[in-house]
Amino acid sequence: MLSIGSKVKLKFTGDRGKVTELLPEGMINVYLVDDDMEIPVHEDDLIPLENVSSAHGKVLSYPDKKAKKAFAPPQPLQAKKEVKFEGESQGLQLVFEPVLNDENTTDRYLIWLINDTEEEYIFNLLLKVKGEKDWDQNAKLDKMSKTEMGTMPFDQLNDNPVFELQKWRITSMGTQDFQKNSIKIKPKTFFGKLRTAPFIDVPVHWFLAFPKKKKAAQGEDLRSYTKRNASVRLPRNEEERRRFNLNDISEFASFEIEIDLHVGALETDTTGMDAAQIIRVQMEYFDGFIENAVRIGVPRVFVIHGLGKGKLRDLIATRLVNHPDVKTFRNEYHPRYGWGATEVEF
Repeated sequence: MLSIGSKVKLKFTGDRGKVTELLPEGMINVYLVDDDMEIPVHEDDLIPLENVSSAHGKVLSYPDKKAKKAFAPPQPLQAKKEVKFEGESQGLQLVFEPVLNDENTTDRYLIWLINDTEEEYIFNLLLKVKGEKDWDQNAKLDKMSKTEMGTMPFDQLNDNPVFELQKWRITSMGTQDFQKNSIKIKPKTFFGKLRTAPFIDVPVHWFLAFPKKKKAAQGEDLRSYTKRNASVRLPRNEEERRRFNLNDISEFASFEIEIDLHVGALETDTTGMDAAQIIRVQMEYFDGFIENAVRIGVPRVFVIHGLGKGKLRDLIATRLVNHPDVKTFRNEYHPRYGWGATEVEF
């Protein structure tokens, strides 16, 4: 039976510390001396120890919070340093970094998406709390990188948070390899998944969202590999039945998510055309591109129209405003396209 002051070891990480507080539902606050931090852990994930000392000296005992503060005064948060990853690639990971308050306890978590592969992805992360949508974020994950997606309050762990994830791999032929996953956060498993993640030099609560895919067999082209690995399942609701046609899995996988409407990029001869005729051709290409994107079920596309005087951009915006399948569109600065493209979400 554990009590305040008991020496313990975390079953999954081997970290050692002392019990500082007994919490409801079998949870226990443990002060980790080596990391100078306090975390809640389920009692099933703790191993009682006797007469154990840490690398920094004897494990401290805190009979109450006042005594704890006397031993461990509040420390300012240290700036995170960039860490070069040299380990074995895992895939796409969802991790939660504890943020300490002035009392040196965790009151919220930074949510990171980590990509330790040599591929690039478009990602959507949606958080549901008590069955209701709380927020969602889109991100582009560069290869071998981490991206901060938001925060989660500590108290939200009691509200059955669920993270729904979608990802598309970016290739020279557009987006491919669409996958979905759902991660239900339960305190017992959450606190048992403490480890150091790639590119983050602090302990985090770690979940593998999408394992790294095996490489294509030698001699297999990229399109065949994508088709072989495409996830095929029946749509769950009417919205999915409308947006995902099971007969178009391969077409979805190979669809290019951007169209360049500059005259030189279009496969047509505009010699002798005046400005009005050229714009009509550009809009024909635009209409066909949007029609195909909606039919196949692509979630978002980029329309490259350039800057110029803005006439083509304005025509595109007018068409998108009146399109029944367009959720939103934006002509904001994009690191890849600058101000010369419009992002469209269906």
